[in-house]
Amino acid sequence: MTKVLKIISLITFVFFALVLLFMLGGKLTFGWGLGDLFYFYFQSAWLLILVICFAILIKKKITFNGFSLGLFPFILLLSIFLSVKAFTVDRGSGYPWNGKIFMLSNNELEQLKKEEFESTIDSLDKLIQHNLNDYKTITAKGKFLNENEKWDLSIEEFKKALGINHKYFDALYGLGDSYCGIEKYVEAVREFEKAKLIDSTRENVSNRIRNLKSYHKIK
Repeated sequence: MTKVLKIISLITFVFFALVLLFMLGGKLTFGWGLGDLFYFYFQSAWLLILVICFAILIKKKITFNGFSLGLFPFILLLSIFLSVKAFTVDRGSGYPWNGKIFMLSNNELEQLKKEEFESTIDSLDKLIQHNLNDYKTITAKGKFLNENEKWDLSIEEFKKALGINHKYFDALYGLGDSYCGIEKYVEAVREFEKAKLIDSTRENVSNRIRNLKSYHKIK
């Protein structure tokens, strides 16, 4: 057994031990939510195999021919490469790749979301400034605010869009959705019914009206 093979084995062992440690500490994720448990068990099993193999290598109870001497370190290095790839560029939708290996702290994550939010709003505002009557972009801004639970602000934007085109389905539906966010269900039903008159087939608007009326006893 060569000294290089022992070094590579030790590096691989330390690598997977650190991966497990960081996962337990909440600093590292494969981005699949509960699916991280799969990776945790997989990494643990692989680490156990490495411990056994490394122990055998140290005691020199196993011999390698020329082919095995090249194959074994290749497998070890490949396992490191695939693991790094899995928790970086292949990271799942639960925590998509953001150019960083380690997870952000809650404060850093909130700051990042705030910056992304402000950037999107700024881009939409610039488009609106070029055409103050662009009710579609105003509606898009309202939808974005609604998705981020800024319901009062989204209601203002939807009303602006409807002031330009009072028969725009997306603005009417979005306004109804935002009213739901602030629990004004009577107003929500009113806007959904207006949207239904324009197109009763979209966004399950009929079902939303029926469900709201039934659940909140609205006549």
